[in-house]
Amino acid sequence: MHRLATVIVLGSGLGCVYGLSDLDPSDDVATDTGLPNRPTQGSDDTGEWVTFDTQDTDTTDTDTNTGGTTAGTHKPSIDSFTAAEEITDVRLSFTVTDRDDDMDGGWATIEVGSTSQTYRWPQDLDMTSDTQGSTTWLLSEFAPENPTTVRLTVEDSTGRTDTTSTTFTRSTAIYTATENGDDLSSAVNLGELQVPAEIEGAMHSCGNGGGGYTADTDMVKFKVPSSRLYQMELTWSDGGASDLDLYLLDNNNNELGRSATIFYPEQIGYDMNTGTNYQLFVGCWTGNPGSWTVRIQVL
Repeated sequence: MHRLATVIVLGSGLGCVYGLSDLDPSDDVATDTGLPNRPTQGSDDTGEWVTFDTQDTDTTDTDTNTGGTTAGTHKPSIDSFTAAEEITDVRLSFTVTDRDDDMDGGWATIEVGSTSQTYRWPQDLDMTSDTQGSTTWLLSEFAPENPTTVRLTVEDSTGRTDTTSTTFTRSTAIYTATENGDDLSSAVNLGELQVPAEIEGAMHSCGNGGGGYTADTDMVKFKVPSSRLYQMELTWSDGGASDLDLYLLDNNNNELGRSATIFYPEQIGYDMNTGTNYQLFVGCWTGNPGSWTVRIQVL
């Protein structure tokens, strides 16, 4: 199994700073007085001394087993493993039973298809307790509407492992551009989108006057959930036989980006900010009426 290299980071963040005084044993409850000249207690049937007490100044044997499970006796057990979609990530949450308390220094490995990532336990994980934690995986690693198997393997510090898997299906939010958004003054307001998103509409006519669109056009207003680089891709029902174009405008109808070529599909990439109103304009330059889709996703 692939291992991540251990990294020690020194910085100005919160943490503990240890000085020489922390290494001073003078404040210990009991101080080791060294090996005795002869055994201090215990004998077997032959009269030979068999046990020693070298740690304390009193006569109490501190080496007695105080209970618990010996490390390495039991492998870890994954009790639950779930995947939940967030705005740009998939949160993978788990609960692991560690009966002999030897997960510290172990590993957790996530596999999504042919891609895997190994995390040091517990440093590289978002732990809410000794047994519960999570990590995130980029949403872009999952194809929309396609069930994907996600596998979790945990390994304790003695090398014992447990493995389980769950199935995650990335959703795509679908929005409809109604026909009252045919010009800049009556754009349909979709509000804040859940990304990835698909906006669907339909062209009822196509045409141009050489300097502009003279037939049906569609307009929508929207906001994005986070400030990121987004891609907008326009596809349409006849696969490129007609010539549709895509424009991105601000709230004052100023052009921010365009994809107005003779090719299929049309694509725009643009850094958009949360809380800002944007507009998409779809026009058909030449061809036949048909449906169209604009897919918006994070790049």
